[in-house]
Amino acid sequence: MRVGIFVPHMDAEAGGGAYTYEQTVLRSILSHASQTNHSFVVFTRARFDLTRLPKLSESVEIICIPAGSLARRAVRAGITLLGSKIPGKLGQRWRTNFLDVYARKHQIEFLIFFGTYHKASDIPYLTVVWDLQHRLQPWFPEVSANGIWDKRENVHTRLLQRSAVLICGTSVLKHDLEQFYCVPSDRIKILPMPTPTFCEESYPDIDGEFLERCGLSSKKYLLYPAAFNAHKNHVNLLYAFKKLICDHQIEMQLALTGNGRNLSYAQELVHKLDLSDFVLFLGFRSKEELKILYKNAFALVFVSFFGPDNLPPLEAFAHECPVIVSDVSGHREQLADAALFVDPRSPSDIAAAVKAIHDDENLRERLIERGRARAIQNTGDDFIEGIFKIMDEFEPIRRCWLA
Repeated sequence: MRVGIFVPHMDAEAGGGAYTYEQTVLRSILSHASQTNHSFVVFTRARFDLTRLPKLSESVEIICIPAGSLARRAVRAGITLLGSKIPGKLGQRWRTNFLDVYARKHQIEFLIFFGTYHKASDIPYLTVVWDLQHRLQPWFPEVSANGIWDKRENVHTRLLQRSAVLICGTSVLKHDLEQFYCVPSDRIKILPMPTPTFCEESYPDIDGEFLERCGLSSKKYLLYPAAFNAHKNHVNLLYAFKKLICDHQIEMQLALTGNGRNLSYAQELVHKLDLSDFVLFLGFRSKEELKILYKNAFALVFVSFFGPDNLPPLEAFAHECPVIVSDVSGHREQLADAALFVDPRSPSDIAAAVKAIHDDENLRERLIERGRARAIQNTGDDFIEGIFKIMDEFEPIRRCWLA
């Protein structure tokens, strides 16, 4: 088949985990494109950084969609909504998804979407689903406020129900897809989230210099790389850290990376709890810098309320950093026995887990060993092997009509 892959214009800072995941899967597909009978066309924005991609085989083509294209401007302006009121071919033209226009022009037979931020297409497509937290925990503002819940639901309903194949990382999410969107079980495939490829890349050894600039060179530190959104649960983590410092008398620092709408709230709480000498707000950090932070951290404390899949624990595993993680739906399936699980609502539980690792060096080493094994268990190569198999199975169906 001639397969189209749509890569939205997304940078590392704005995209976060979605950007990391997208880059991991895209690099794996393009690295192994020559091993399959399918050909690939990557549709992307003009400013996409092609230098980060592997050397392309003859079966791969890159198509840059101009940022100011007529189709895109029409979609942004909401003109596609008028199609329902315009009869005949003209109405059909306005109803057409702008990506479908490019896909048909390049004779695409099958589309791959890395996430649920697309409109449904008339061309058969595969969609990767990260989570359905707007259904499960709709009280968090980042999935509900200012019409976000309705927008998500409108997109999900059409996109997911029309998808030829849905990819998710756990049986927990598969069950949610069946329950909320009535998608038949045989159209949902479980492919565990791969360990990000940047974990394997080597960078200049500047650990000491970088840590000193961050103020992390003198003490042990906990790491939490996450955008400052309410569901990331920085507030309960800060209360837990206060207990660690005051109740358990453990001298340690807390390194927080990222930005977000809740940043000022967290900073105010740090001041209120008198933790300014112990908590460091490091802002956005590159993958090179994150590798240093992971390698030298005492532990990752990933206490998000959202699951069922998350990338930072896998990144920590790959860098031999022990993981403390929230015990939310899906995490035990994703991480197995390689992490300590805590109640994200309980500062006492979070603090106790850190103390357990602090007091028991053997426990910390066991977590590192199990994490290392878990990191290499699900790679980008394994993920792409599953994707290629799905495409091979769908090809006899797709050949039944012309593009």
